[in-house]
Amino acid sequence: MKFWRLKIGIYAVVWSLIIGMLTAAYLNLVNWVIDLVWHQYLDPAVSSKWYPFLVCIPWWIIE
Repeated sequence: MKFWRLKIGIYAVVWSLIIGMLTAAYLNLVNWVIDLVWHQYLDPAVSSKWYPFLVCIPWWIIE
């Protein structure tokens, strides 16, 4: 009975690590894409204050 509980515990720990690493990788990717879009491609001629409205309003209208 103890061996069965140990196997389930190890299984849970391994899958938790895998899911945690995948989640961290996804969040790092999202952070990198946000940084790329909002800081690298931001046109200096367009004020950064108005840039979110220029990006989001067309999608709001399409919806």
